[in-house]
Amino acid sequence: MLNFLAMLLFTILIVLPKTSYSQTVELEEIQPLSFGTIVVLSNVEVESYQISKEGNVELSDNLLVFSPGQRGLYRVTGLPPNSNVLLSTQILDNFFRSTELNTERFRFTSLNTSVVHRTDDTGRVVLPVGGTISTSGNGSLVFGAAPHTADFIVEIDY
Repeated sequence: MLNFLAMLLFTILIVLPKTSYSQTVELEEIQPLSFGTIVVLSNVEVESYQISKEGNVELSDNLLVFSPGQRGLYRVTGLPPNSNVLLSTQILDNFFRSTELNTERFRFTSLNTSVVHRTDDTGRVVLPVGGTISTSGNGSLVFGAAPHTADFIVEIDY
C-alpha cells in the first residue's frame, strides 16, 4: 500500500542580533524550504530525502517524489554593504508535526547552508537553505495526508 504524504513545510524564525548599525534589518521569504509531496514505499529501513542549499535532490530508493520540493531562499536587507555576515542554524523540532494523530513522523535531521555570506552594495544578501529528513525505519507506513511542519532558526551575525 502506498501512503501519500502531503506537503512538508517549514516555519522559519530569524534572529537578528542588535548592533550599533542604524539600518532596519528586514527579512523576506522568497521561497520556503519545502520537501513537496512524497510517497514512502517502504519504511523497513531508515529512508532519507535531502535538498541541498543549491537545490540538488538526493533520496533513498524507497521514497518517491510525487511533487517536487525546493530549497528555501530568504532575502535579508538593511545589513552593512559589502560585508561578511555569519549564518548559523538550529533545528527547533527534531520531528515534524501533523494535525493527524497516531501517524508516523519524519525526523528533521539537518539543515544545509553556507556559514559566511557577503552582502551586496545595498546591504542585501540572499540565504539559500536546504535540509534533510528521514523516516523511522520501524516498518510503519501510516504517515497521513495532512501537511507536516517543523521549525528552525537562522541566526545572522553582522
